[in-house]
Amino acid sequence: MNIDKASQDTVKKPKVFSGSIALTIDMDEQKANIFDEDGSIELAYIKPKNVLVMHAISEIVTGGPSNTALNSRSLQFRDRMFTQNRLHPELFAQYQYDQVKGLQNRLLAGANARYIIKDKGTFRIFAATGFMYEFEDWNYKGILNIHDVPPNKNDTTRGVIKSTSYIRFSKYFGSKVDFSLVVFYQAQPDLFFKSPRIAEFAQLNFDISDHFSLDFEYDSMYDTNPLVPIKKYYFSFNEGLTVKF
Repeated sequence: MNIDKASQDTVKKPKVFSGSIALTIDMDEQKANIFDEDGSIELAYIKPKNVLVMHAISEIVTGGPSNTALNSRSLQFRDRMFTQNRLHPELFAQYQYDQVKGLQNRLLAGANARYIIKDKGTFRIFAATGFMYEFEDWNYKGILNIHDVPPNKNDTTRGVIKSTSYIRFSKYFGSKVDFSLVVFYQAQPDLFFKSPRIAEFAQLNFDISDHFSLDFEYDSMYDTNPLVPIKKYYFSFNEGLTVKF
């Protein structure tokens, strides 16, 4: 999740309260859909010693022989404390479900140590690492190959402690164009190199005005050991309009 657009990762003077609303259309490798609607909202509240960020995503996919509507939702909160320091703590929590892949519930919470590697106004690099607890509940409705579905199709659940790390780059090309890239690496400590989950979010934004921008985004996720036999690699391209306030 490319969280940070509203939390003043920008060359402009920070506001106490800011936000963005995006409406996009996308092309996903794994979905042959008739209609696909994406929407997201991000809000940030900046205090002298804290940055509070909320990010929510909604997706509706309509397709298949029965023209069934499938939903995907996620809600994330982050609290970055003492952000005036180069090294500072970050607390986070997230809830998610995805009917397309068969994810019924995903709940996680944890803490990071976040470090400002470079902050030159138009070029910034942040990195963070920490631990989280993750609970997942999957069914088998997102399996593409029917031969991979076991005879006993009971829901599969897992609750584990994972390490979580990310690095984020952002670069501004003048006052109208910016690019950002964030890469997440999550794994159980005893399977750190053997069985990670890696996610990448790249975004290119063109400001039309102070309150509108045209955005292009590439998202991908690679899970070396999914809880149910869905595809290990997913990606999507998104383009849309963002309203900033």
